[in-house]
Amino acid sequence: MTVTASAQIENAGLGHIPAEFLSAKLRGRRSRLYEGERLVALASLSSVAELGASLFPHDEEIRGAFELEQRLTAACVQELAFFLRYLSGAQEALYRALLDRYPLENIKTLLRLLGRQDAGARAERLLITLPPELSMPVEDLVRATSVEEFVRRIPLKNARSRAIAALPLYERAQQTAFLEMALDRGYWEGVWQAMGSLWPGDRKACSAPITCEYDALRLVAVLRAARTYGLDWEILEQALPLAHGRLSKARLRRFHEKSDPDELRRSLPALRRAPVALEAEEEDESVSHIEDILWRETLRAAVQAFHSAAPGSGSLGALTGYYYLKRHELRQLTMIAQMIRTGRGQREVVQALEVLL
Repeated sequence: MTVTASAQIENAGLGHIPAEFLSAKLRGRRSRLYEGERLVALASLSSVAELGASLFPHDEEIRGAFELEQRLTAACVQELAFFLRYLSGAQEALYRALLDRYPLENIKTLLRLLGRQDAGARAERLLITLPPELSMPVEDLVRATSVEEFVRRIPLKNARSRAIAALPLYERAQQTAFLEMALDRGYWEGVWQAMGSLWPGDRKACSAPITCEYDALRLVAVLRAARTYGLDWEILEQALPLAHGRLSKARLRRFHEKSDPDELRRSLPALRRAPVALEAEEEDESVSHIEDILWRETLRAAVQAFHSAAPGSGSLGALTGYYYLKRHELRQLTMIAQMIRTGRGQREVVQALEVLL
């Protein structure tokens, strides 16, 4: 099967859809999300099979947590890709750039499978099922006989360019992590390029959650590189996205050298509410906690973007907000599936949920 990468698909949007129509569509879809009481109710289910039947009542029985997670992810991506039909021009370009995270996840999976005799069979099980709008040439990548050949076959232009540039790093260290970081760098370059083409009002409406996520990704990558992997800054900066965002290259470098809790709080206000979590004594737990805090900040910005569009204005902010809310729903549902699988009780599941009321 040979299909076209998302960045190359011809514009199939309906075009000239009134903003009010798309906003109404988004409000209807938001009402169906698992949030609040609807989400908490799932914690009372006693098995993964029961959870699967509740979430997908018209599908065949879903027995395992992994199968359910794959089904949930596919449904999330399909739902998000649905809105491409209502976009055109610069708005479509940005939304496609955001959705490219899902083909990119499949590319990372295939990269990790490269060279395995069972790569094709494992790919069938591990890859996210993508809708036609985001499909990509999986067979071409599976048939690659070397990392360099694989990288040069990547269908996403920015990701491919950055991965090619990172090949010397990979060859020295023989760590695909450098290539994965380069793929992320290419992804974000594509997002910021698309943002730059937007009408200023659209850019303002959707920039807050995107910037929050971008800053969180870079900060967490820097802290983990320093605390967990002992990676030198000179190597890290070759793969880490450094432009745009609220955190400058100089500040990220200071965090790499010494992640002072007070400076972290000054740099990102969301961290001021977590005085204990920023201390460096419990490094892995601390970074994970910071990551969770910054994700919640991204969600706050997403909710604001979803609700802030005035009647008659553009709807890109609301769509961007929904994009993050849908991703959070997937995160919550996946967590519930894992906790049910490991025998956690209802009270413990409810306590773990970060419910958006």
